Amino acid sequence: MNAYDSLVAAAPFEHACNKTLFWSKTKNLVRDLTKNRDDVVALEDTLLGSVLDGLTWCGKMGSSDFACEDVTVILDGSIDTPFNLSTTFATIEVKRIKHPKVKSLTVVIVPKRAQIKKCSSDPKTPIGKCW
Repeated sequence: MNAYDSLVAAAPFEHACNKTLFWSKTKNLVRDLTKNRDDVVALEDTLLGSVLDGLTWCGKMGSSDFACEDVTVILDGSIDTPFNLSTTFATIEVKRIKHPKVKSLTVVIVPKRAQIKKCSSDPKTPIGKCW
């Protein structure tokens, strides 16, 4: 992890609070959603997050600092276990979400993958109201 410290310091994960969007097993859905909306920001939408997308360190460092105020997570409701206790999100990221920096965590379970197209096409509809 220390190898990334200077990189994170040079290009931190900056975004407006109340826009943090985590995901688990819904990466492509979230990418489709965030490319058409400016009311949510996934880690991959930041400069550093896009450069380092796909590396396993993302959940281990940076995510806890990235999350602030009201946070949303999108889970895939079309699979048997939308919240799997063995994922990086469950084992590392959730444990690092701390109050008072994070005031609330809203979990959105997307029952159908096609629903994301509806939500991404209407940026005026709040994320939680979409499903």
